[in-house]
Amino acid sequence: MDEIEGQDAEDFVHDVVVQLFDRTDMAAPIEHLSAYVYRSLQNRIVDYFRKRKNTPARSVMEPEQELQSLSEVVEESGYDSAPEIRRMEIAHDLYRLMGELSDPERRLIVESDIHGQTIEHLSKTWGVPVNTLLSRKSRALKKIRQQIQNGQTNKE
Repeated sequence: MDEIEGQDAEDFVHDVVVQLFDRTDMAAPIEHLSAYVYRSLQNRIVDYFRKRKNTPARSVMEPEQELQSLSEVVEESGYDSAPEIRRMEIAHDLYRLMGELSDPERRLIVESDIHGQTIEHLSKTWGVPVNTLLSRKSRALKKIRQQIQNGQTNKE
């Protein structure tokens, strides 16, 4: 089995940290940093082994010792990153879908569903009739629902 040398492991971590700080949108927070770092390291390690597939393995360890993989270490710790990664993917998809709404639709969804404002309060604040806001919200949610259903059928 191939092994990752100490310097290579440090390079993986260094690359992930540099990638983290070189993001184009530093203002947008990474909600689940541990899942982001885990996935980035996992991808770097997979890429490393794909590149080294045809090179012979060099072993410095004793034959009875076996080097654990990162996924084995995480698994032994009892940490289950799959739900967190799935939540990140859903949040990313919803963020993208919200970007496809018109400004009034997006603003209404954010204020009512995220900030918890009532339609009646928004109607008074914005000077827009309640029924107009209800229709706008209904159209926005319908667009999001259709996009999600289209995405689900494309993935299957």
